[in-house]
Amino acid sequence: MSIPKFTLALKTIESLDDSTEVGNDEPYLLIVGADFTHTSALVIDTTRYGPFLLGRSEMATTFSMPFGTPAAAYDILDTLPGVVRRPFWGLKSHMPTPIADINKMAFVMLMMENDDGDPQQIRNLVHGAAVKALNHLAGSPAVPPNGLKKNDVIDAVINAVNKLRSSGGLDGGLNDDDFVEVKHLIIDEQDFKLPLVGRRDLFHRVFSNPSGTEGMFRVIVEMAFS
Repeated sequence: MSIPKFTLALKTIESLDDSTEVGNDEPYLLIVGADFTHTSALVIDTTRYGPFLLGRSEMATTFSMPFGTPAAAYDILDTLPGVVRRPFWGLKSHMPTPIADINKMAFVMLMMENDDGDPQQIRNLVHGAAVKALNHLAGSPAVPPNGLKKNDVIDAVINAVNKLRSSGGLDGGLNDDDFVEVKHLIIDEQDFKLPLVGRRDLFHRVFSNPSGTEGMFRVIVEMAFS
């Protein structure tokens, strides 16, 4: 299967139900992306979207950027009001990127709700934990000759997130932001149906905390082909 260069990015986030707190919610989404085509040279990045100020039934749409926008421009625009549609696949380059094997890419999505914490600091904590976990996994004698498996990569990142939670690094203790939910994202062959041109809504995912106290949010991801 021949797949052209493409990006993945958060398109919209919608508040389906608000939290029990006074005032609007401020959800933000972290997406850990991993390209493990080459086990000895993993490419890992963690992209932050938000916080968004949303009341119940309100939706926010990220600002779409043209292909070819350099990574430095995304960094500058991130300091302005609003949220740019920074790709979480292209990873480091934020440019349309090919993938030879869709089984060698994995994504974990973490929904948080901002109170008095620092979302960028949380992003950095999650990214550091994910990098450490995946490098440890890649160096494990248990890794088969044909490299890492998608489910093992996803499990390693989710376990790293859960360890951060238990340490108080994500919600409570060292940080005042609230954890909503962590989910994995699977890209498979059906997502590459012809025509492989333009931009399309890939799917949507709903995040909610089992306690029901942190709100419920739906996200839509955009796949864009160069």
